[in-house]
Amino acid sequence: MTATLLFLLIYNGITGQNGTIAFITGENQEQWRLCLADVESGGITPIGQGMRDSTPQWSPDGSMLAYQSKGENGMSVRV
Repeated sequence: MTATLLFLLIYNGITGQNGTIAFITGENQEQWRLCLADVESGGITPIGQGMRDSTPQWSPDGSMLAYQSKGENGMSVRV
């Protein structure tokens, strides 16, 4: 992850509790997948289903994360 990308993720409010950053990865839209990066350890954990995951947004207290994802019935918001 580049420093510029990291800065943009933090600036846009995508940092949750304990320095966890939510971001989307994937080579094309159908493969976009939500992942979490631990700032301290550098560890990355995929948590989305990898089907057009997008627009992650932490709750105001940073305890929950909502994002869009494609499911059986089309696009939906997951928490």
